[in-house]
Amino acid sequence: MKNLPVRLKLLLSLSPLVLLAALLVLTAIFTLGTLTHRAERLVSVNYILDNLNDIRATQMAYALNGEHAELENLRHAYRKVNGLIDENLTQMPSPQAQTHLGATRKIMGNYMDDLQHSLEAGTETLVGSTGKQLTTQVLAAIEHINQLITQQNQVSAAELGQRTRLMLAVFCGTLLLACLVAWLLIRQICAPLQQALDMARRIGEGDLSASDLGPRHDEFGQLLQALERSSANLRGILRRNRPGLRAAFTGLGGPGLRDRTHQQRCRQPAERNSPGGGGHEPDGLRHAGGGAQQFAGQRGDPPGH
Repeated sequence: MKNLPVRLKLLLSLSPLVLLAALLVLTAIFTLGTLTHRAERLVSVNYILDNLNDIRATQMAYALNGEHAELENLRHAYRKVNGLIDENLTQMPSPQAQTHLGATRKIMGNYMDDLQHSLEAGTETLVGSTGKQLTTQVLAAIEHINQLITQQNQVSAAELGQRTRLMLAVFCGTLLLACLVAWLLIRQICAPLQQALDMARRIGEGDLSASDLGPRHDEFGQLLQALERSSANLRGILRRNRPGLRAAFTGLGGPGLRDRTHQQRCRQPAERNSPGGGGHEPDGLRHAGGGAQQFAGQRGDPPGH
């Protein structure tokens, strides 16, 4: 990763967040699709329940007034129940759904057979034991459908909780991944930056020793290599100019210059403190005074003038 450009590293730091958003969206879409499918099945099963209640109400209405239109409504409701059962048997492959739907179909098939036998036997009013038996069969079918609806609601609640836990796990896992990637990128950016600062400080303090640089090809590696080249150039300049610096130092007196200067400084207080040292004039002043008297003698002036 150290050879990747800094821009790409910054983009990689955003990738866990993008991954998190994508996973959450996909999980939400999958969950929504599953819940929508199950809700559609529940609606269809409720239609079965509504038609069974219509059959029961139509049977009671026919038992009261004996109108043949009620029989037609009952047969129509039965056909709708059969169609809905066929649809849900295909769309709901769970064993519980297959069991309850199959039992409901069998009960309602027996119901229609018993109804037809009663009508053929002349019991057109569907009262007495015949009507009670038919009502019992419809109630048994309604009980199966109610149990199926309860089970589907429980499964939907369990799936919703499972999907919620899955989304929470995906969020936590992706967040940990983002923290790990951020930590790695911080190391990849801060470590070479600190190394470059240390190298620049050493060069500023006059330490031109070579540094051990690892193989890096990103912007920080280029910065470190530029600093190392600057240090190497300064070392080369000092190496080439070293003989001239030594000659200049030797011409100024070399190493003994400092010792002689120190000896003269020590001798001057001793001369001032010696007897008669205060009345002696320096040689330069004596020579200057003699020259002035000689010049006055040549002109013929008295020495005192």
